[in-house]
Amino acid sequence: MVVIGAKGEPFKVPIVKNVEIESENKICLGDMLLVEEADYNLLGRDLMVALGINLIIRNSQITVSIYKLTCEDEDKINPKVWHTGKEAGKLAMEPISIEIEKPEDPIRIRQYPIPLEGRRGLKPIIEDLIKKGILEPCMSRHNTPILAVKKGDGNYRLVQDLRAINERTRTRFPVVANPYTLLNRISPKDTWYSVIDLKDAFWTCPLAEGSRDFFAFQWRIQTLTGNNS
Repeated sequence: MVVIGAKGEPFKVPIVKNVEIESENKICLGDMLLVEEADYNLLGRDLMVALGINLIIRNSQITVSIYKLTCEDEDKINPKVWHTGKEAGKLAMEPISIEIEKPEDPIRIRQYPIPLEGRRGLKPIIEDLIKKGILEPCMSRHNTPILAVKKGDGNYRLVQDLRAINERTRTRFPVVANPYTLLNRISPKDTWYSVIDLKDAFWTCPLAEGSRDFFAFQWRIQTLTGNNS
């Protein structure tokens, strides 16, 4: 498997399948990446959630415990972080603008065949995104295919294959702080840390009007693009 480390350079690591991991009151199976260069063993978000693991840093020491969320604790959580299904969760930020190489040449990838069951699964998702103003009809020279990815619960996820756009996009260096810098800014008094799973994060960031055509895709007889991406 190819991963990207803190240095931003991709490298290959082997995967150890079905590793049994046991906590105080739970046992689960997970796939682990064997990274010989790593100085410490790391658990991903999926295993931390499955095991109910809580990390507490105090006096330069890390304590791992099983976190139990009580009703009293839950009442203190800002209700705006919960997904209600009624809101789009748009971020109040400067619209994202992208530049592509050779903009005079359209990016056109033919739509993949989608099974009938997949089209039925995508229908309510796309209709909801149109209703919330995240998708809009358009006439565009560009087209990239969409896929209907079936989830474990039987529902479908709308996925757009943007590899052709990524290949033509002019690289922008992300303004992301060094992880070590962020960790050093944590006060010793802080003992609670949260891992937040962003719902439909792809659709929450607004797209600049001049960049929307690049993300067009075909749905039935309509061509749609995103206001948000």
